[in-house]
Amino acid sequence: MKTFKLILLLFITSASLVFGQEKRYFFKYEFQPNSKYLIKYKIDMDGGYKFVGSKEVIDKIGMDGVKMTINSDIESTFSTQKKQGENVPFILEYTKYFYEAEINGETINRKIPLQGVKLIGDIVNGKKMEVKNVEGKIDEDTKKILVESIKQFSAIDTHFPKEGLKIGDSFDMVIPYKQSIPQVGDIEMKMNVKYKLLKVEKEEAYFDILIDFVMGDKNVKNMDLSASGDGKGFLLFDMKNNYFTSQNIDMTINLKLKTELLTLENTSKAKSVVTQQKIK
Repeated sequence: MKTFKLILLLFITSASLVFGQEKRYFFKYEFQPNSKYLIKYKIDMDGGYKFVGSKEVIDKIGMDGVKMTINSDIESTFSTQKKQGENVPFILEYTKYFYEAEINGETINRKIPLQGVKLIGDIVNGKKMEVKNVEGKIDEDTKKILVESIKQFSAIDTHFPKEGLKIGDSFDMVIPYKQSIPQVGDIEMKMNVKYKLLKVEKEEAYFDILIDFVMGDKNVKNMDLSASGDGKGFLLFDMKNNYFTSQNIDMTINLKLKTELLTLENTSKAKSVVTQQKIK
């Protein structure tokens, strides 16, 4: 009998430990109505282009490559209003824009007057952002880039599994990425992202991130383009307020542009940090 009781006790204890580890956490990503968020986006990139072509072409260019670093720092406020039907009106206002590049040792500051520029639109069904109007003195190319950036930011919306996640569980997402280059064309890539829940502490979840870049459609004039890349990082998620507070990613991107006379080969390493803070 004592042996039976001991075995039963061990079984109950083991079962408690096992089932205790099976706790599922449920996540929902959304910007809440009547709220205000401070969003910061910082990226540092180091890379360059190697020129491959005939000696005659290289001699005319006067160099066989370009080494470059880029640093950008952007801040904005994201304000939501009272819910109207299924939509939540929003206003995104840029409060800071810094861009600096160093090309072959020469520093270039690109000045774009984004301070005070506002993007006005709706959050549809709690997720998708649609821009209806852009206020501010900016050219059409810049306006197009800003609107596209909002679409891409909206695409970061993490579709968490409805059945919840246990510690150690993973799930996959596909995030589209599009870059419009004036006078050249459009480049589209897809980011296959794998999120893994590592831990939950004090209503904050920590996810590991792995990224694989895949070339999508391209509409580039007079060029043959190929690209690939990968990345890794982490994401912190505020479970109480339903939004991520930090996303840090290190990336490596390989790009090749081939024209009739010249091939440009690029390998870039970039670190991006996105932080969000609910201030109202």
